[in-house]
Amino acid sequence: MLPAWMAQSFSLSSLNGVYLEDDSALFEYITKHDVRAYMHVPNLVQHSELPTVARNQVGTRLSVYFHDDATAMGARRGITEAGTILPQFSWYRRQNYWLYRRDTRAQWYEINSEESVLEYIGIDLDKVHDHYEKARQAQPEAIGVVDDGSHYALWLSAFGLGMAAAGRGNIYLHTDAAQIALGTLAPGAWRLMAADHVIAQHRVALAKFVTAAVELGVSYVKNGQAPAIHDISLPSNFLGRRALSHIDPMNPYNQRQL
Repeated sequence: MLPAWMAQSFSLSSLNGVYLEDDSALFEYITKHDVRAYMHVPNLVQHSELPTVARNQVGTRLSVYFHDDATAMGARRGITEAGTILPQFSWYRRQNYWLYRRDTRAQWYEINSEESVLEYIGIDLDKVHDHYEKARQAQPEAIGVVDDGSHYALWLSAFGLGMAAAGRGNIYLHTDAAQIALGTLAPGAWRLMAADHVIAQHRVALAKFVTAAVELGVSYVKNGQAPAIHDISLPSNFLGRRALSHIDPMNPYNQRQL
C-alpha cells in the first residue's frame, strides 16, 4: 500500500519499464527512492486454490498472517531489510545462490555459488555438512521429498538466512509466527520439485529441519565462528548478473510472455 502520489509516480515510471513482474518493478522503485515501511501487516487477502490472474498454477500459497490482528506483527522493520547480502533459493531455477549489494542503496547482484561465499568468509563447509547430516537424522521425515542436492541446497539457504539475521536484533525462532513463516520455506523453494500433497505430509518435519539450519547460522555469528555477514565486502569477481533488472528466460511466466 502506497500513498496516492507515490502510487501515481510508480505507475508512470513503470510504463516503459523492463519488467514483466509487478513485484520486481515495485521493488526497484521503492529501493531507488528509499521508501521505508511504516508497518508490516498481515496479508489483506488470502489465496484460494485457483489459478492466479497471471496464470500461475504452481503450488499452495497460503498467507502466514491472515486472521491475526495487524498489531501482532509490530511496527518493526524486517530484520534483513537493511542488509547487503541475502540467501536465495529460486523456485523456478531450482537452485540456491546469494543476492549481494555493496550498500543498502545499490543494485542487487547474483552470486551463483553459495558455497564460494561461505568459504571466502572462513566457514568450514565440512562442519556445516556434518550439522546437516545430524539434522537429517533428527528429522527423517524430511528426507526423500526432493533429491539430496536440493535438500542440502535448502539447508545452506536457511543457514545463510540465520547468518543474515544475526546481529539485527533479538531473534525468536520458536514463536508461533516464526515457525509458521519458516514452515513456508521448503514448500516455496520446492514448489516445482514435489507435489503439494507430498510436502504437506512432511511440513512439520521440514519446518524443524529449516529451523535447525537457521539456528546454526545465527549461532555461527553469535559465537564468533563467522563474521556478521551483512558487514562483509565481496570482490568484484564474485559478482554475476544484476538481479531484478532483466527478463529471466528460465522463468516459465516470462517464457509464455516471450
